[in-house]
Amino acid sequence: MIKATIFDLNGIFIQSPNLSDRFKESFGVETKDFLLALKEIMAKVRKPDVEDAFNYWKPYLQKWNINLTKENFFNFWFSAEKEVPELTELARQIKKDWG
Repeated sequence: MIKATIFDLNGIFIQSPNLSDRFKESFGVETKDFLLALKEIMAKVRKPDVEDAFNYWKPYLQKWNINLTKENFFNFWFSAEKEVPELTELARQIKKDWG
């Protein structure tokens, strides 16, 4: 039985380096350029009934000469995320003590 669901949107239990930093390191995309694209794309993809998010990224990837498939793009995006074991253990301890 599920008693609680935690949505970790701000990097508490799962953390990763900034995607903009990773794009600069891996592909040479300037942070300001990446953040402008991210801001524009996220404003669109958060709306209902939009097309696949990768379609919004494709023109930028082409502009930056980055040849990634949809699968490779999202694998790159999410591959750096790592669990923070100390906080996971803290949550388990709280559950044990208060659950």
